[in-house]
Amino acid sequence: SECIYIDNVRVELSDIPFVSNSTTLFATSKKSLLEELRVSFPSTFSSTFSTELFHDYKAHVTLRDFPFTTPTAYFSSGYQRNAIQQYVEQSLQNGLLVPIKPDELVALSPVFPLKQSADKIRIITDLRKVNKYLQYTPRPIPTTQSIL
Repeated sequence: SECIYIDNVRVELSDIPFVSNSTTLFATSKKSLLEELRVSFPSTFSSTFSTELFHDYKAHVTLRDFPFTTPTAYFSSGYQRNAIQQYVEQSLQNGLLVPIKPDELVALSPVFPLKQSADKIRIITDLRKVNKYLQYTPRPIPTTQSIL
């Protein structure tokens, strides 16, 4: 007879009232949710749709009357200098940061390194100055029907 195990206890399905051998109590699938959606709604997903969690989103920011300046770095300690230099080098290699021209004007915000572990640091950016000049442009949210 059929049985299920609940917390290592065997439960005979024939012992449960109103349950027959042909009744399905619980069905599981080994497919990911995205794969199941792709099968259920084929017209929604193209054949090139990636099930990987990846995006290449770039935000466009407008600053109104911001006092742009040429960057100059000031460090309060050797640890800060080394930590930020390490982060910048890694970010340049990974493509997260792009070098600027020596005469390029940029929106500056102070950054501070926080040690996460023996070999990892997190860079915190103080955006209070930039936030004062940030221009918000509201965008209407499209309906589901217009997306599909």
